[in-house]
Order: sequence, then C-alpha cells, then structure tokens
Amino acid sequence: MKGLVTETKGRFVTVHIVRKEACGECRACLSGMMENDMDIEAQNLCEAEVGDWVELELQDNAFMHAVLIMYGIPFVGLVLGLVLGYFVVAPFVPMIN
Repeated sequence: MKGLVTETKGRFVTVHIVRKEACGECRACLSGMMENDMDIEAQNLCEAEVGDWVELELQDNAFMHAVLIMYGIPFVGLVLGLVLGYFVVAPFVPMIN
C-alpha cells in the first residue's frame, strides 16, 4: 500500500492513504469500515520527509498477535470461570452436580 507523507513526528510519520476498491472489504485496519481516505501513523524507517511517497507493509507477526488477543483472552476467561465455578462455588450450593 502506497501513501504520501504529510507530517513527521520524530521517529514516526503520518501517511495519507487512499484505499483501493480491493482493500475496502478486508477490514484488516481499524479504518476498514470508514471512508476511502485515511491517515496512518507509522515508523519512519526510511527517513522519509514531508511530500515523499512511501510503501507501507504489515508486519508478519501482527496478524497472529491480533488473533491471540481476540481468542486467547476470552478462552482464558472461560477456563478461569469453569475452574472457579467448579471448585469455589459448587461446594457452597449443595444441589449442583
């Protein structure tokens, strides 16, 4: 995905991107359901200046981190609820097996 650098902030730059039609439905970014233009803050690894065109890419492990957060935290909550319910609450309620 290519974009135009509009602002520099130390080690980060603000990049203005016009999403293409193919990008519109993937919802990989937070702005997936919003307008066609978006501004993204990214690390300035290539020492870009205002007015430069840059190409952005998603890190390989970013998707796996999102999946682990989205499914891992609820799974831990489910297991914790089962364990607490079985060992803590069940002894106080005699009619529950």
